[in-house]
Formats: sequence, C-alpha cells, structure tokens
Amino acid sequence: MKREASIIFGLIAITLVAFGGLGHCGFVNFDDPTYVFLNPHVTGGLSMTNVAWAWKTFYQGNYLPLTWLSLMLDATLFGIGPYGFHWTNIAFHAANAVLLFLVFRQATSSIWRSALVAAIFAVHPLRVESVAWIVERKDVLTGFFCLLAVLAYLRFARSLRHNASVFRRHSSGQADVVYAAVSAALAGLLAAWEVGSRPRSHQQRSFAAAVITPTDPGKAAPARDVSGDPYCHN
Repeated sequence: MKREASIIFGLIAITLVAFGGLGHCGFVNFDDPTYVFLNPHVTGGLSMTNVAWAWKTFYQGNYLPLTWLSLMLDATLFGIGPYGFHWTNIAFHAANAVLLFLVFRQATSSIWRSALVAAIFAVHPLRVESVAWIVERKDVLTGFFCLLAVLAYLRFARSLRHNASVFRRHSSGQADVVYAAVSAALAGLLAAWEVGSRPRSHQQRSFAAAVITPTDPGKAAPARDVSGDPYCHN
C-alpha cells in the first residue's frame, strides 16, 4: 500500500512538472474563443438556464453536456480567465494517469510495469493537445470516465473469483437473460436513433439490422447480397 501511494504521488508530481507551466498560458486562438470566453453560457457560470442549455444544445454541431457543465463550473469558481480552465485540465490528466496505473495494477498485478506505463502516459507528447487546449476538456473527461468504468469492471470481475463455483452453476441462465436485456435495449436505442436522425446510408442501415437481428450461435448468419454495394468488392 505504501508503494502504491508513493507511485500515485510520483505520477501526480511528474504530471505537474510536465504541464504545470500551462497555468500561466492564455487561451488558444482556435475554438477557445467560440467555446469558452465568447460563449455567454460558459462565462455566465452555473445557473439553471445555463445547465438546461448544456443538456439541450448542439452548439457548433457537438453534444457535450458534461464538457459544458465542467467549463461553467470553472467559470463560477475561478472566473473567466484561462488559468482555472488550464488547471482543471491538468488535474483531470493527473487523475487519468493515476487511474491508468490502478487499471493496469488491477489487471496484471505488476506494480512497477503498471507504474511505468502510467508514467509514460503522464508525460507523453501526444497528451499535450488534450491538456493544453481548453476545448479538449472533452478528451480528458472521456478518459477519466472510461478509466473509472474499466477499473470498476476489473474489481467486479476479481470479486467474482471468490464465488466462481456459484457463478459457473448459474452463468448459462444468467447469460441468456443478460443477452435478451441487452439486445432489447440496443434495439430500442437504434430505433430511437433511426427516428430522430437524418437519413442514413445503406451501409449504416445494414449494420443496424445486423446488430439487432438474433441468430443461432450454432448456425452461420445468412449471407447478404452485396453485388450492388459500392463498398464491397471481391
């Protein structure tokens, strides 16, 4: 436990060393003005009107409610200068480095290799855009929640090992129930998307049909005629 705490502290430290200078930087002139300091909903901070806007808007062609809410929270806490926005991005990136370490530690049981992978991630040049560009808040937020989900799954899977025999006895019936529930939910989502979206291409309709059409695992899926499909070639 002490080693893990030391590694987590070290990951946070190297992230601050690598990216701490951003706390003194300004906005990026590409998208930051439109999305942040010239957007009255963001500069107005958290309010009932702005929160409702965040969940309903497709501003600039994007649906980013959590990104908008986090930017509004920054404006409420730190004002509309660039520094608070930058430090929040840095904080999320440091948290992501720690979560990545915990994910690999849980998955591999190797503490030092997991620490190395997380350290490389923390200071890798490909992370600069996501951390330095305020509009890329959506990237660090996506990474944060994705890694949290993976870590939760790994801990759940490990807990099942304590009840492996019970799980094996009931897994077949449970799998059928889970498959039916997931298939029904997916079919509903695809149907809602079909109704609410713009007309889609033939390939997308074929994909949706293939996903929600049940097949017998013991039989091969029927072949689809692709003779008229310009994207399929022999």
